[in-house]
Amino acid sequence: MAPPTQRVYEGQLPPEVLSCLNNARFLHLATCTSTLRPHIALMNFTYIPPTKTFTNTALPTAISSTSGPGVIIMLLSPTTTKKLNNIKSNPQVSLLVHDWVSQRPPTASGPSSPVTTSLSPLAQFLQNINSSELQSYSHTIRGNAKILETGSDEEEYYKSVHKEANKFEGAKCYVEGEEGSVFVVVELEGGKIADWKGGVEDWGLPDEEEAVNGVRI
Repeated sequence: MAPPTQRVYEGQLPPEVLSCLNNARFLHLATCTSTLRPHIALMNFTYIPPTKTFTNTALPTAISSTSGPGVIIMLLSPTTTKKLNNIKSNPQVSLLVHDWVSQRPPTASGPSSPVTTSLSPLAQFLQNINSSELQSYSHTIRGNAKILETGSDEEEYYKSVHKEANKFEGAKCYVEGEEGSVFVVVELEGGKIADWKGGVEDWGLPDEEEAVNGVRI
C-alpha cells in the first residue's frame, strides 16, 4: 500500500467522501471506553453538510457549526448501552463507510454460490456491473460525538432532517426508535480515503497550531 498523501480541508469535503456519505445507507461506528477497549457497530446515518447544521450549539471540537466538514446524525436505542456509555466517557469516535460490496466473488477452484447460480443471465450480468462499479473507495473518518438532549431544539431539528432523509420502507426504526432512544451528532474532523488499488490519502482540518484564538479554521 502506498504511503498516504495529505489534503487539507478547504471548505468542502473531498468529492469521493461526499459522494459516499450522500449515497451509502450504513456505516460502521467505532467507539472506545476510557480504558481503551474498542467497540464497533453497524449504524444507519444521515450526513448533513455544514450549511445545514444546527447553528446554535458549540460542539466538542469548538469548530463553528458552519465552518467544518459537516455532521453525521445517528439514532441510538436504549438497548445500545455500550455505545452510549462509551461516547459519554470518550466522545472521540471513528466511522467507516464504503461504496464497495463485501461479498467474496466465486473462484474457478471453489464452489459456486447457490445465490449466484440461481440468477438469470440478465440478473447475473447486472450484479457483475454493480460490483465492478461499486468497488472504488473506503473512507475512515474521525470525529467527536455528542448525545443530544431529548426534546431540545437541536434534537428536533436533526430528527426532522434525519426523518426526511430516511423515507424508505422499514425506516421507522431508524428514525423514531424505541422509548428512550437518543440522537447522536458526530462532527467530522478528517480521515483517510483508500481506493481499491491500495492508494491512501489523508484529508482533514488544519493542525491545532494553525488555529486562530483557539478555534480551528
